[in-house]
Amino acid sequence: MNVLYHLHKKVKNISRKSQRSKRKTAQTVLLVIAVFLISWLPHHIITMWAEFGQFPLNNASFTFRIISHCLAYGNSCINPIIYAFLSENFRKACRQVFTCKFLLQPAPAEKLVRIRMENFSTTHSTTNV
Repeated sequence: MNVLYHLHKKVKNISRKSQRSKRKTAQTVLLVIAVFLISWLPHHIITMWAEFGQFPLNNASFTFRIISHCLAYGNSCINPIIYAFLSENFRKACRQVFTCKFLLQPAPAEKLVRIRMENFSTTHSTTNV
């Protein structure tokens, strides 16, 4: 009975972690969409205004148009920042990618083999016959 209780408790913890993970993913996606809309909305307003109305050609409108372009194209720079703040996995991956290999001591051979085997076993499935 004790084993069933611990198994049930473990499944419950996994379920909570899964729910937390799904909620965090949904928040990240919604934030990325909201930032995209806010970033591109001024550009599209100006485009629609110029197409269907009388867009004034003066210094203020020119400045607004430049700012809207910068904001729209800057959206691509904002996404990695959003991911960096909200995703621990993204931060870990960035640390791995951008770690200077010259400053690190080489890993012992047995650790390298273990890491390679772990990577292999998580990316390739094996079948026992």
